[in-house]
Amino acid sequence: MDRERLDGWCERGVLGLVLAILVYSPLALGSVDLPQFVVVEWLTVALVSVWGCRFWLNPKHRLLWPPVCWAVLLFMGYAVGRYLTAEVEYAARQEMIQVLIYGFLFFAVLNNLHRLESTQVVGMTVLFLAMAIAMYRWCSF
Repeated sequence: MDRERLDGWCERGVLGLVLAILVYSPLALGSVDLPQFVVVEWLTVALVSVWGCRFWLNPKHRLLWPPVCWAVLLFMGYAVGRYLTAEVEYAARQEMIQVLIYGFLFFAVLNNLHRLESTQVVGMTVLFLAMAIAMYRWCSF
């Protein structure tokens, strides 16, 4: 296989992992409990590793860095700093992990899903997921 085909597979893998996170999180009661959030953590680890494979396979792959990325990076650093100075270590660690997971998700989505087709797939998935959740709520009366 050539590198372009593998890069296309990695792009589809990133899209699939993002869709899995987007669908699983609201259906797992918002992933607020630790067992449900661990699934989101592992999906994010897989997403970041596939993104790293994309960098390795495609030397032309660029990192998009709009100005909002600096704010996200600073907030991630602030979360780590607050964790290091927190009095209640366990709760601070959980909050820091959540902030880091969401930050890495932001960077992965921003840098991999900027094509029109990917944006349409994510938008339609979120739309149909919201419709399915609303219909489930409406039918449960």
